[in-house]
Amino acid sequence: MLSKQSNAISDKLMVKLTAHFGDQERVFDSLRNGDVDKIAQVQGISSQRALSLARQFIGGADSFLATKEASRLYELLMKDIQSYCATNAAKKRIQLFMPLTDQSERIAHSSAAMKIDFQTLIEIKEIMENLRSFKEPNKRYDRVVVSRKPLPSFEGKCRIYTPSEEESWKDYTVFAKVTWLGQGAPMDTPEGWIVLPEDVDDFRILPEYIIDWFQANAEVIKTLLKLIEHCSSITTPNPHFETIIQRKQESEGLEKFLTMLSSLGQEDVLESIRDHLWKKAKSIEQEMHDEVTLAIQHQSVALQGEELLEALSNNSSLKRKLQSATSDIIEDAVEHAHQKFSSFLEPAGIQCSLQLFSEGWPAVLNKSELDEIHSTLTEMIESNATQKIVSLAVALQPFMQRAKKWMQDSIELDIWMSIGRWSTANGCSIPRFCEHGLVVEDAFHPFIDGTPEPVTYALGTCAPKGDQQNLALLTGANSGGKTTLLETLSFVVILAHMGLPVPAKSAIVARVESLHVLAKAGGTQSAGALEQTLEQLARVVSDEAPKFIFADELEAITEPGAGAKIIAGMLLAAEQQENTTTVLVTHLAPAILQATGRNDLRVDGIEARGLDEHLELVVDRNPRRNYLAQSTPELILRRLHQRNSGAIEALFGRILNSFD
Repeated sequence: MLSKQSNAISDKLMVKLTAHFGDQERVFDSLRNGDVDKIAQVQGISSQRALSLARQFIGGADSFLATKEASRLYELLMKDIQSYCATNAAKKRIQLFMPLTDQSERIAHSSAAMKIDFQTLIEIKEIMENLRSFKEPNKRYDRVVVSRKPLPSFEGKCRIYTPSEEESWKDYTVFAKVTWLGQGAPMDTPEGWIVLPEDVDDFRILPEYIIDWFQANAEVIKTLLKLIEHCSSITTPNPHFETIIQRKQESEGLEKFLTMLSSLGQEDVLESIRDHLWKKAKSIEQEMHDEVTLAIQHQSVALQGEELLEALSNNSSLKRKLQSATSDIIEDAVEHAHQKFSSFLEPAGIQCSLQLFSEGWPAVLNKSELDEIHSTLTEMIESNATQKIVSLAVALQPFMQRAKKWMQDSIELDIWMSIGRWSTANGCSIPRFCEHGLVVEDAFHPFIDGTPEPVTYALGTCAPKGDQQNLALLTGANSGGKTTLLETLSFVVILAHMGLPVPAKSAIVARVESLHVLAKAGGTQSAGALEQTLEQLARVVSDEAPKFIFADELEAITEPGAGAKIIAGMLLAAEQQENTTTVLVTHLAPAILQATGRNDLRVDGIEARGLDEHLELVVDRNPRRNYLAQSTPELILRRLHQRNSGAIEALFGRILNSFD
């Protein structure tokens, strides 16, 4: 799989990237994780080129977005989905998502994400917002490593010596901290030394680095542990939680080591806490008993006649009555005692167990819990600073790679939780696929302010009977929603081909090789620009490859009369391509139909029905099938007539009369 992905990068470029990052694996990690900023630091690679490389590396179909307008709409979607991410890393990864030739895996992930309730999605986001990328210590250590084999990973981090045949370990006793690899090590390891096999190449060689790494990333790791714990507590099974939950077992023991890590350099404080542990605990226990005794002196229990008789005949009834009357007092006293003991242990970074005092009354100290705390403190104090660092680093070493895997798992989780949040917030659904055309039910534009009016539309062989044409002209009101409908259809097609939920109650979309969204032209083009545009259009409509063409008022590229004839020719060419589905927004439908010499081309219309009490257009956003809708100049004139007065009102009135 890796070699297949790396084929997206030329050998020459790979040499340049490897030289910058140090080795190929780091290059692959940066591409896989979407570290576009890091890749763009390589000389000669722009940010856009870096993004394109990363997308090619993970297998996106970059050619699917065949026009600038299609790319613009894709970017809008990506930025919106990114806004639902909790981590910057997930935002980077999501920007790599591109349309795919096989959407099955992503659709499975999307479906699973949409089954998670919204409250759970929010809770996970709140935890993950505290996640940051791991920091790598950037310092040189005073430890000396003696090795007969090269150690490129440690160059720049410490001094590395290769012993000669004449040298022995004694020649290195001048150094306070030494790591000796392989043969020739001393039988009794000097203080500050570490002896390891020659084939070791992990950071046990440099324990100070491990300690620094965990100290720099302690809060991030705690957040990861919290996420693992939270996912493990979710009762509704979901595939997205499985990997995180599986990490729970391999994280056991890490919290204890993190506590020990926080105590480095605190031996005096720890010794004081340990030496006063039992005395302090007994003192707090006595204070708790005194608090209960004092509170109960002012407590009374009233017994009614029947209750008194019941108490005389049944001791358990009286006991229940007394327990009920004193339970709040006892619970408060135990909680106060717990808080006092937690404050006492706080400088050591040790958590006070909730089982410190026995249940019921009298509440007494749990000696096994105190013994456990005493043992932990003793472990934290036993060795001197160097040995403590070495032993703690050895214990932490296995967790370093695990934590990095947890981070990758968490980023992957954040990606799909973000898509789940986005799709839930936008009322999306999972699309289905067909051979040709598209069908959308109650689809809406995700970037319209307010509550968008849902639209139902269909075209192609997958459409209901009567709507199965592969070409439609879309006519009607200015500001009626024709361009909005084109963009909505484009969003559905893009997201479906990415394997993501679409903004519709339901959608069926043909799998195609490309999407051509042609935006409304800015005005009549020069002869040279017109020639270039026509050549591009001809290439698109003549291509037999499966595709969607969504075009907005192409006639604006030239004069209306010539524009209708040109568009007519282009449409007839597109119609001949059985795997092409075309929707064209136009105000020249009658002229285009006349130019084609056809009366069977499908024409749909978005109709403006009038003005409301606020003089706003009343529009039915759902196109009427086989209906030539009129534009809105008369309604606009009527609104201007009513909003003005004097000579301007009279002018618009005269123009309106000409429409009668």
